Amino acid sequence: MNEERFSVLNEAIRRNPDDPHPLIRRAVAWLDANERERAMQDLDAALALEPRHTDALGLRAAEHLNKGEFDDSIADCDAALAKDPQF
Repeated sequence: MNEERFSVLNEAIRRNPDDPHPLIRRAVAWLDANERERAMQDLDAALALEPRHTDALGLRAAEHLNKGEFDDSIADCDAALAKDPQF
C-alpha cells in the first residue's frame, strides 16, 4: 500500500469534505490495494454527497458484480444511465 498516496488523499478529503472526487480517488486506491470493503465505504460516502455521480456508481456497480450482488449492480448501472445515457 502506498502510504504517500493515501496521505495525500486523506488530506484532500479533510480539506474538501463536501467534494466526492477525493473519496472516489481514494476508493480506487483502496481497490488497487485489494481493500474492497474500504473502497465500498468511500464510494458510499461519495454517493451520499452526490447520489448520481456516474464514476462512483460505475465503480460501485463493478464491485457489486464482483461480489455476486447482481441486483445492486444493476441498480447502480440504471442510476448512472438515468443521469448519462452514454454511460
